[in-house]
Amino acid sequence: MKKDVGATCGRPQNGITLIALIITIIIMLILAGVTISIAVNGGLFKQAKNAADLTNQAAQNEQETINNVLDEMSNNANGGGSTNNANDGGSTNNSGGAPIPAGFYYVGGTENTGVVISDNAADENKGDTCTTLQGNQFVWVPCTLAQLKEISWAGETFDAANYHETLPTGLTNSINQYKGFYIGRYEISYGSGTSVSDYVALSRKSTSATSNAWVNTSGRLWNYITWSNAAAACGNMYNKNTDSVVSHLIYGSEWDRTLQWLIDTNTANPTNGKSLADVQNSSYWGNYFYTKFTYSEGINYGGTWNGTKYSANVVINTGDSVANFKANNIYDLAGNLWEWTQEKYSTNSQAIRGGTYDQYLWTGVYCRYDGNLGGGGDMPTWDPTKAYADVGARVVLYIK
Repeated sequence: MKKDVGATCGRPQNGITLIALIITIIIMLILAGVTISIAVNGGLFKQAKNAADLTNQAAQNEQETINNVLDEMSNNANGGGSTNNANDGGSTNNSGGAPIPAGFYYVGGTENTGVVISDNAADENKGDTCTTLQGNQFVWVPCTLAQLKEISWAGETFDAANYHETLPTGLTNSINQYKGFYIGRYEISYGSGTSVSDYVALSRKSTSATSNAWVNTSGRLWNYITWSNAAAACGNMYNKNTDSVVSHLIYGSEWDRTLQWLIDTNTANPTNGKSLADVQNSSYWGNYFYTKFTYSEGINYGGTWNGTKYSANVVINTGDSVANFKANNIYDLAGNLWEWTQEKYSTNSQAIRGGTYDQYLWTGVYCRYDGNLGGGGDMPTWDPTKAYADVGARVVLYIK
């Protein structure tokens, strides 16, 4: 008998029905919606992001720790960071408490007695009393931006209406970062050049000086110099992009800050012990017409007045007197030569500071370091286009 192949059509089949499939999909959609809602409302994504950020920060912290350890090992290998790093580009070191710019070398001194640096490696650690230094020398003056200003000294009022200057941004930025500047240890002497474009000054003990007509002999104290030539000679000392410092003719505010620093440190004159804080009279620590002193080279330029030997009407080499006319390692701030500054009076005159070798004591040497003769608040101002026998200049550096 033949088998009936259609006999199984009425029996239940194995598999899923359409209705069951639909119900399954609906349930899955509901579960997916609940899951997303929990993730969003419960901050799951935020927590995941925070975890990733923490992981990244931990990795950065770990790398910084490794770098610090390596730097410390390097410093220890070089003496613990306490030695003079003359090529550290102005980073703070322990050489007297002042930053030493690249290309300069610590000579001696402290922040309160005057840190001296030189641009000659042969001068390194020779000491601030060494008399055979070879390079250009500068002294660190601690200064904040608030202290960098023109000052009204005792008995006078600063005439802000007529005396004015504009400080360059590079200088103020440097003061803000390094908290000070370097002032020339000496009045400038001639280095090289024949015109404004290539004049270069020196800041070291001069080798010759004269009150007669000046000639361009290297190392000679630079009087008979116009204001523009002085500004150029100072600016050309360090004006290359590769230099770690910028040089310029001193500003009035830099002069005033230097003098205030002398007062703050209660500097005493090395010859007579008198305090330089007496801003009313600097006649006892400078080369004025009748100041009594002799020269370190033993040559007696003295004249006779009332039976007492005094210095005659002669300019001397900066830093060359037995009296050591210096304060905090800076020579001849008082007397010897007036010094041009970048402080203008009105529109056609420049202020000068410091006093001069041909200044009579009886006229009232109220040099007050700022060059004031009469005590009325007005500093001497001279024609910047002319050169004078008793006017020189001083250079200042700021770290880039």
